[in-house]
Amino acid sequence: MRNRFKYLVLAAALIAVLALAGCRGETSVSNGGAVSALRSAAETGATPSPRTISVTGTGKAIAAPDIAYITVGVDTKSSSAIVAAEENNQKMNGVVAAIKGLGIEDKDIQTVNYNIYVEQEYDREGKPTGERQYRVVNEVRVRVRNLDNVGKLLEQAVVAGANTVGDISFSLSDPAALQKQARDMAIADARERAQQLAAGLDVKLGPAQQVSEWGGEVPASTMYESRVRVEQAMAAPSISGGELSVSVQVAVTFAIE
Repeated sequence: MRNRFKYLVLAAALIAVLALAGCRGETSVSNGGAVSALRSAAETGATPSPRTISVTGTGKAIAAPDIAYITVGVDTKSSSAIVAAEENNQKMNGVVAAIKGLGIEDKDIQTVNYNIYVEQEYDREGKPTGERQYRVVNEVRVRVRNLDNVGKLLEQAVVAGANTVGDISFSLSDPAALQKQARDMAIADARERAQQLAAGLDVKLGPAQQVSEWGGEVPASTMYESRVRVEQAMAAPSISGGELSVSVQVAVTFAIE
């Protein structure tokens, strides 16, 4: 009797264990189905990528410069620092007066370099003699608003005592106008490219979605990059400003309707 009871208890325990395991298995399957359903819903409701056309347009504008910058100066030497400075000052005053005589205003004349150097003298064998030379350099940068005066200014400055000339460059008094012209050309170029692509793909071009720009700097046109020493007076040289150009690029993304 006791053995029958014992076997009944064991059988009941075994049934309970199997039932519990079955419940756990059903729960696992149910959760897996829910996750699969959520994934399917997310995939079905995903936002599609926008339909766009991206192009880069380029514009280049050219104009003649209307302003020039010239550096002229006086370089003097003497065994006396005071004498070198006085001689330099006297000659430089004459140079500035000659420049103003061409109608150049004070605001367009700027001192860009003033230095006093001490130079050791050497004999023919390269040995120092103990003597010294004092060198004074004074240079001004002149903005010339009438390009017809560039050659005249160089001539008059040298006649007045200038013996260093250089760094002649040309620019624009209003570079923004040339930049705007190049930008308008770049925008038109970008739209034309996009319309060509849309027509070839048989789609309709929509409004611009994103725009970025780079370039647009107007470089100065430099004729002489280094200063030269002039030993004697010279005739008015013929100076040509040439032309300046500016390039602008725009990257535009258009929607496809």
